[in-house]
Amino acid sequence: MPGGSHSVELPGIVCVIVNFSVMVQGITPEMSGADTGELLSAVQIEIGVGAPDPSGGAVAVSGLPAPEDERLAALRRYDILDTAPEPGFDRITALAARLFSVPVCTVSLVDECRVWFKSKVGWQGAQVTREESLCSWAVLQEETLVIHDTRLDRRLRGNPLVHVEPGIRFYAGAPLITADGFKLGALCIIDTQPRERFDAEQRRTLADLAAIVVDELELRRSLRQAACTAVALGESERRFRNMADNAPVMVWVVDSTGVCTYLSHSWYDFTGQTEQTGLGFGWLDALHPEDREQAKATFLEALGRRAAFCLEYRLRRTDGEDRWVMDSAVPGLGPEGQFEGYIGSAIDITERKHTEALRAVLLEREQLARAQAEDANRIKDEFLATLGHELRSPLNAILGWVQMLRGGRLNPAAQVNALEVVERNARAQNKLIEDLLDVSRIITGKLRLDVQPVELTTVITAAIDTVRPAAEAKNIKLVTVLDPKAATVSGDPNRLQQVVWNLLSNAIKFTPKDGRVQVELSRLDSCVEIVVTDSGVGIAPAVLPHVFERFRQADSSTTRTYGGLGLGLAIVRQLAESHGGSVRADSPGVGKGTTFTVSLPVGTMRYPEAESGVHPGEPN
Repeated sequence: MPGGSHSVELPGIVCVIVNFSVMVQGITPEMSGADTGELLSAVQIEIGVGAPDPSGGAVAVSGLPAPEDERLAALRRYDILDTAPEPGFDRITALAARLFSVPVCTVSLVDECRVWFKSKVGWQGAQVTREESLCSWAVLQEETLVIHDTRLDRRLRGNPLVHVEPGIRFYAGAPLITADGFKLGALCIIDTQPRERFDAEQRRTLADLAAIVVDELELRRSLRQAACTAVALGESERRFRNMADNAPVMVWVVDSTGVCTYLSHSWYDFTGQTEQTGLGFGWLDALHPEDREQAKATFLEALGRRAAFCLEYRLRRTDGEDRWVMDSAVPGLGPEGQFEGYIGSAIDITERKHTEALRAVLLEREQLARAQAEDANRIKDEFLATLGHELRSPLNAILGWVQMLRGGRLNPAAQVNALEVVERNARAQNKLIEDLLDVSRIITGKLRLDVQPVELTTVITAAIDTVRPAAEAKNIKLVTVLDPKAATVSGDPNRLQQVVWNLLSNAIKFTPKDGRVQVELSRLDSCVEIVVTDSGVGIAPAVLPHVFERFRQADSSTTRTYGGLGLGLAIVRQLAESHGGSVRADSPGVGKGTTFTVSLPVGTMRYPEAESGVHPGEPN
């Protein structure tokens, strides 16, 4: 060139530029990411990432996974190189060969200067040099490397594995990437015929199998670490046995067949057994008969799996007392990881079991007591609020009308009305107080009954006459179906009338206007039944079991809507039971009415024929 004595050869550079231009123009939007990656890899070869061997042979691998020293350290921590074939890896290569229909599949691990095969199908030899191995290119990739035709790939020009034996034409390698990012090698599939297509699904499948290879490496490493631990335990066995004889727990050892070969002195002292009666399977005889089969089954099942176990059973002590013990064991492994039996210990936990049982009982009682206390406290608060309201309402009315009467501002007609209001509210307040006193007498056992023969028809009629004004005020139809031959009972007529009156008052209270209330008296075997049925608001199924409890109504809004302390039905039950009878409530549901049935035993005297001409069952 002018101006200098040095000459530069341009043809090679021009060739590279031309080839690079052609390759870049070959990248189209329709190409997959993997195909684009392969084309770019070829571009890297053209621009110097891989350089041809001076002798015209294969392109040498000029790049290595960095940092290489850390990658090699990661590979050696698995202690896998130059080990015997293992079924776990062989199954993966055999499966890959079948899935992809290839004659050759290998698990290839890239060492410092070689590629060693942990598992192989259809390949002769245990290793190849790193320079001639196609796997050396695969570990440079983040994803699966696919070469559809090796003889068209410039990187493999002159490679003996391609151009001589075994004549590789198709290659795919998925890198073996550890959890911390090191590429140990590749899972490779090879064919002696080129393949035009290796789609994305096949690439993902090969990558998944490569991940399984890495999982198998991790599992193998974990198992070997466990085996080393077992070796250390085996070496300390002699010292352990020496300490076991003086330990405060009972120690035992069984061999790989489950036969007990050692029991500590504490076992013999506790159970009274000897070596002759305890070793082998004789130790089972010291267990409680009810626990023996279950303990044996648990032990044998764990023995079959070579797994650790823990169980609890009762052990007969020398004084004849059955004591709870916790028995736990771990498998003992030899230097090569072989199962050699179990080392276990049994600890007396009787006191702990008793404490746990007592704690459970106390906790259950405490929870029940707390729930009852909270419920009682809620009911008490609601009752007190209701009591204050129910007592205050008639008092306010009485005081108001009394003040108006005292002021002389009412005409004679208004004065009569005022006196009726005062009387009605005074009676209402008196009824509340009487209910409270009745409950108090019942609770303290001071309720007294004036027992005599009672004609129930007379009692029912009197109760109906008492509630009739309240029924007429709501236009409620009162229907009676009274059997005059129903019989006479022994009881307190006033208290029995109170029972009927409470049921009728309750029915009228909870029955809307234009409703219907029916009272029926009938004989059933040796009992007489008084049945009060209404067409009122009904009772929800969840509330039915509680309607006869003191201070209970369906909910707090019921008290505000209908009034009352929730004592009437509780008094009915107590009075019915005091007469040797019972009461029950039935309701199809909310809005479908309610039926209360009082059953009383028949008296022992003869009953005169009724003079009434009403036939039993005929409405009156």
